[in-house]
Amino acid sequence: MAAKRAVALLDKAITRCGHGVRVLLSESCMARQKDTRSLVISFKPQSTTWELPGWFLEELGREFPQVCGSYLPNYEGLDKAIENAEVFVGLSLRSSQASRARKLRWAHSLYAAVNHLLVPEIVEGPVVVTSASAVHRIPVAEHALALMVALARRLPDSFRMQQQRRWGQSDIWSSEPFRKEVNGAMLGILGMGGIGLELAKRAKALGLHVIGLSRSAATPAEGVDEMLGSDGLAALLSRCDYVVLALPDTSQTYHIIGAPEFRLMKRDAYLINVGRGTAIDETALVQALREGVIAGAALDVAEREPPPPESPLWDAPHLLLTPHIGSATSSDYLWWRQYQVLAGNLRRYLKGEPLLYVVDKSRGY
Repeated sequence: MAAKRAVALLDKAITRCGHGVRVLLSESCMARQKDTRSLVISFKPQSTTWELPGWFLEELGREFPQVCGSYLPNYEGLDKAIENAEVFVGLSLRSSQASRARKLRWAHSLYAAVNHLLVPEIVEGPVVVTSASAVHRIPVAEHALALMVALARRLPDSFRMQQQRRWGQSDIWSSEPFRKEVNGAMLGILGMGGIGLELAKRAKALGLHVIGLSRSAATPAEGVDEMLGSDGLAALLSRCDYVVLALPDTSQTYHIIGAPEFRLMKRDAYLINVGRGTAIDETALVQALREGVIAGAALDVAEREPPPPESPLWDAPHLLLTPHIGSATSSDYLWWRQYQVLAGNLRRYLKGEPLLYVVDKSRGY
């Protein structure tokens, strides 16, 4: 039903190719219009929020009359349309589809993650891959900050006591981990991409001392007091009251935080993950929480989503779980930001200029 509603909205945007963007569910208009550039959008909406709004294609058509666009919901017709596509916009491509896309020059992910686009045919070929990381950086940074403050003020305990109809003021005041202020505390951010930079600016406004960790030490950006290279992880963990992970899913970041790293952290420190669930050894995290090695943690992501019913994450002490809601998917600005990123790069592409938000295919981000 969701796909049908999306198509109904998009019907209003259908205009003649050359004067607007056309919605095609079977043939590629490139087969009939040799002087146009072919752009294919194809993905399966995962919720009503992810239904492509009608105005999106209409605006593309108005701004880019030389582009002939196809929207293929639920991937129907993609195997055929991808053969003539010069630009692909979506979430994933199969190897068989990528091998047929002989004219493809640019693939754009509507997610910040690009794992499902990086099939061998794309990685080893000339196709430029870009991501929608800019779309999600502000809401994820806000979510990380919310989780940090929630842990500091023991809000999860208050919520549980509310459900029990219990006024637990004295319990919270007298039990560990003690309530903390974020003002004057030290925040370490692993991953100084867009999310990390947005978080640093907001954290600085709350009076935190911000330490960033990147592959190589660089001049601190706005809101960052210190920038450490990859060899500075141990120093960051040992100094910080809050550690936020905003890392991509790569072989280098897999379980970057495990038992040895938890032992480096302060006993009253908190760990927050808004990047990818694979960055944390969850078994080691649960053990660290049970043994009081760290004060608490908050996860918006997990290695397996959702965690299975038997996962120890559900019952781990001082652990706050949110169901991967930090991204712009839960924001009113989702499609407006998606349009700004895609249209901005489409302008550059048509002029032959370098694209923004380009992914290093060898690194995966």
